[in-house]
Amino acid sequence: MSDDPEKLVAEALRAQATSSGAHNLLPVPATGVAPTGESTPGDPDTDRTPGTRPTGTAWLLLLATLLGLASGTVVAVMTLR
Repeated sequence: MSDDPEKLVAEALRAQATSSGAHNLLPVPATGVAPTGESTPGDPDTDRTPGTRPTGTAWLLLLATLLGLASGTVVAVMTLR
């Protein structure tokens, strides 16, 4: 082994890449049957029934947008004075 940190990192990444088996992976469908024959859970975004409430992520995005608009308005009013 060498003492150069860059070479150590490069060797470690190369070893991890070759031992992970990432090149043998098959794409797994979002729904249906996996290549191994097991059933996979459905996509939570498409499995929602009509009329259900939005998730917490949607509320967080809405809150962040409104907070950004409010703070932008405050800054604009302060600069106009």
